[in-house]
Amino acid sequence: GDIRVNGQPVNPAVMTQIAGYAPQSDILPGTSTVWEYLVFHANLRLPAEYSPAEKKARVRSIVSQLGLKKITESFIGDDYTRGISGGEKKRVSVASELLHRPCLMFLDEPTTGLDSTNAATMVELLSSLAAQGITIILSIQQPRSDIFALMERVLVLSSNGEMVYSGPVVDLDHFLSNTPNLPEKGASDNTADYILDVIIKGGDSVVEELIRAFEDSDVVKKELDLLRQVYRNYGSDDEDGPGDTHHLLKRRKFTVSYGTQVSWLSKRHLKNTVRQPFLVYLNFISTAVISVMLGLVFYHTNVNFGGIQNRMGSMFFIVLYLGLASLSSVPVWNEHKLLFLRERASGAYGTMAHFTSVVLFDIVPMRIIPTCMFSVSFFMIGLSSTTDAILHFPVFVLILVLANAAAVSMSMCIGACFPDTKIANAFASLAVLLTIMYSGFILSRHTMGAFSKVMSNLSYMSFAFEALLINEFHGAQGYYFDSYADKALRVNVTGDEVLALFDYNANYLLWDMAALAMMSCICFGLCFAIIHFKS
Repeated sequence: GDIRVNGQPVNPAVMTQIAGYAPQSDILPGTSTVWEYLVFHANLRLPAEYSPAEKKARVRSIVSQLGLKKITESFIGDDYTRGISGGEKKRVSVASELLHRPCLMFLDEPTTGLDSTNAATMVELLSSLAAQGITIILSIQQPRSDIFALMERVLVLSSNGEMVYSGPVVDLDHFLSNTPNLPEKGASDNTADYILDVIIKGGDSVVEELIRAFEDSDVVKKELDLLRQVYRNYGSDDEDGPGDTHHLLKRRKFTVSYGTQVSWLSKRHLKNTVRQPFLVYLNFISTAVISVMLGLVFYHTNVNFGGIQNRMGSMFFIVLYLGLASLSSVPVWNEHKLLFLRERASGAYGTMAHFTSVVLFDIVPMRIIPTCMFSVSFFMIGLSSTTDAILHFPVFVLILVLANAAAVSMSMCIGACFPDTKIANAFASLAVLLTIMYSGFILSRHTMGAFSKVMSNLSYMSFAFEALLINEFHGAQGYYFDSYADKALRVNVTGDEVLALFDYNANYLLWDMAALAMMSCICFGLCFAIIHFKS
């Protein structure tokens, strides 16, 4: 079969434009206020020709209509943020779907989790929307009699999904009274409870009797006449007909541009970061502490053989820290996955805009800025002290940023592969351990076999460590090898000779940096592909 609206076939893109959907669970951003959330949706889902003032006016109209004025400045709330009540969250979910003036509104059990008073209020609100011309379609379990009376039409299904009744609510009592072999219905019994009890307790034979009775009833004849009338009035394929949806097929999937989507998503991420800054503070403080401690441990390291080892060790430790810190990026896709899926399905924004905004707000505040704190270590240790440190310092920072981007992209890619964060963390930790093993610091490059060399070429730490060493030693003078046994023994060496001793090529700096950039691009590309095709 196919899906038709007013007799016209429609696809998912058209349904997004003409319908709204409120899921059973309220999937909302907890750190946003009600006003911010609705303005966010208004700017992404209303047509581009609307001015900002008109969009805000539309939000104010919906807020007033759904009785949300008192909570517009309240946080929606989540597990960590105190927010509005369950009934208010239901109304906020409905409000976000009403902004673009849908013709249809689908709701999945809108009374679930609400007490009887809030449930009745919710259905009364939906009934008022239906009176304004919006077709409301909802699923509901065991509605109270006053709630059931607000409904115009009802579809009753058996436990096997068979249609027991479909038609006007006012005709249901008449249909049941004319169906033989059913238990007697009391005058005060709720019709909804009665028919459900009959279906559940009556067994298969009673259900089959109801289905046959419905198929032979006058209700079915009226329904078929109604369908024929719809097809006569709207079912023509004429593009000028009253039920035409061809013009909707020509519209873009999203009402605003990619840039606008990224802009509004970035604003929401920024507010979320400001309101829940613990992880950012932790990252900044931990990086600052590690940077100072590293500088103190290797303070003004020498240029003898021990000093050369200390320089190499300090640079490896920095790369190691960045690799371990990148594990915090593993759960970024799973944290707000449900919200992303819901808002993308509603046509608010696309996968690319979501991906771009998440990467930007993880890379910039969590990776690039804290990484620059290792400049403290650079000068405290005295790196590049035998050359012009000012010229080598920008390259040092750039290498760390590229290494961090490669580490984060790998962690994000692994996180996108697994819906379970615990499993993703286990795989990401294993990947980091392998990159450490083949970084060129633990295992001597002189003794690497063919397999180890291949693994080394896949390790971002190997490229980052090599680039840092080349930046430190290439072209440098003043180093010397000494002996703890013979203090008089001293052999002067150049930085290039130090690199050669450990099997590093001084001409590979640009290649190493390019390799880090390519690794980042490849992992980010794979990550986007995984998110796009899995969701």
